[in-house]
Amino acid sequence: MAAPPMLSGEEFRAKALELPDVQEEPYRHGTSFRVRGSVLATLWADRMEANIKASPELQGELIETHPEAFFQIPNSWGKKGWTGIRLAHVRATELAYALEHCRETF
Repeated sequence: MAAPPMLSGEEFRAKALELPDVQEEPYRHGTSFRVRGSVLATLWADRMEANIKASPELQGELIETHPEAFFQIPNSWGKKGWTGIRLAHVRATELAYALEHCRETF
């Protein structure tokens, strides 16, 4: 079985910026993607990981259907829906689905 294609940080960035009203800003040692000032997602390209602000319901769905790609952030933020993404294991269609559903909550 072939490994899924690895998404780059640049591909994540492009997908995030396709969404309406999303702006890119520096964030700590990474990059944030914001809607009207609120963080939608963060990208840690050096670690090949990203985080998204999902609802707890969407988080559960993503982790259940794609546990190799999505995980609950291991802190109190994760309990609120913040979800990690392993870029080496997420497919472009899965990422687009997740980002679009997260964007709907803003």
